[in-house]
Amino acid sequence: MLDEVRSGATRRVVLTGPAGIGKTRLAEECDARTAAIGGNTVWARCLEDDGAPAWWPIRRILRELGADVDTTLIPPTGVESDEARFAVYERILGVVETAATQTPVLTIVLDDIQWADPTSLRCLLYLVGALHKRGVWFVCTLRDSETTPGVRRFVDAVLHGEGNRHIDVPALAEPEVAALAGHVSGAPLDADEARLLAERTGGNPLFVSEYARLPRDERLDGGIPMAVRSVLARRLAAMEPAVLQVLRVAAVAGAPDTGFDHVMLDWNPNGHDPEILYGAPHFDMHFYTTDADREVDPAAPDFAERAARLPEPEYVPQGYIPTTRTARREHGAVHGHALDGRRRRRDPRSFEFTEVLLNGSWDGEFIFIEPMMTREWLATKPSLQEVVKQPSSYQRTGYYPTVYTVDFDEQAGEYVVALSGLTMREAS
Repeated sequence: MLDEVRSGATRRVVLTGPAGIGKTRLAEECDARTAAIGGNTVWARCLEDDGAPAWWPIRRILRELGADVDTTLIPPTGVESDEARFAVYERILGVVETAATQTPVLTIVLDDIQWADPTSLRCLLYLVGALHKRGVWFVCTLRDSETTPGVRRFVDAVLHGEGNRHIDVPALAEPEVAALAGHVSGAPLDADEARLLAERTGGNPLFVSEYARLPRDERLDGGIPMAVRSVLARRLAAMEPAVLQVLRVAAVAGAPDTGFDHVMLDWNPNGHDPEILYGAPHFDMHFYTTDADREVDPAAPDFAERAARLPEPEYVPQGYIPTTRTARREHGAVHGHALDGRRRRRDPRSFEFTEVLLNGSWDGEFIFIEPMMTREWLATKPSLQEVVKQPSSYQRTGYYPTVYTVDFDEQAGEYVVALSGLTMREAS
């Protein structure tokens, strides 16, 4: 793309991905390559602040290009509002075109465009259609989990333009994880530790770096660095905008030796079946012990039989009652559940659902532990700690939780839901 821009074309690239994946680092590389050919780069970082003034990233661009910001952005008087707005757009276009004539390549980096204010987005959308045949390279970074309709319109317009590109920044491969972690920690990783770190972090460079900064024993025991917790909290917050606080699941997903493969969070604004028990708006958290890609085909001839097959009694936590009568469809499959007997009532109408810890099964095997809690209960900022009841035997070897907690962190303004006290259990 840089060669095309150097030849006089206007190009745009959108770099997308989750926090920490390396979008800004890739934009910095675009900056470095522009400098290597004698070009000029200006940066405009959008602010994660509802109070950010209108035109914020545009102001940064204009200032970096040497324009008088106030003169450029003050609309003309005595004309209709739309005419005045487009007059301002034309001024901004003129500033960019003039700057492009003074350098082999003008690179404009718009960092974290998901936070751009609506006024700036409308101007950027105008520039997509108006700016052509100038040596200008727009490099935009976008956290894809936090897009708004205005951002999506801008990205769609960019991708319809000739020669523009969208790059979904990939995760690091295992050898790259090992190299980065070794560089950060100052010590090489053996093959097993590199594999485990790649699984736990998903190859996210930020996560890899933060884990590598932990002491080795803490890293292997599954400690979660604060920077990683912060990113996970943001992702959970984005799942349900109506929720004002953040639910954070304190667990390491994708770490086989913990006994868990991955964690899923579901928000059920209308509850789910059986409605008489779980009809209230609530969260489900599934701590899965099986692979996310495990196939459960509802069309299979033996589907109903496998769904109804319960685990053997020795694998059922003490005091729990396994039943298919509370089976329900989750993530495309029907699962059976085991409920703590002390919470069960002969008459379901007398069951007051606030929070509960279930075990879910499929085809005779427990495959997840499921904390469930209502939004109303969470609003009370509870502090709960319970012993996780254990079976007499285990179907899989691994570390299993012995403590279940739900707390509200006043300082962080976050809820923490944790299955902790991990203890090694051997399959038997």
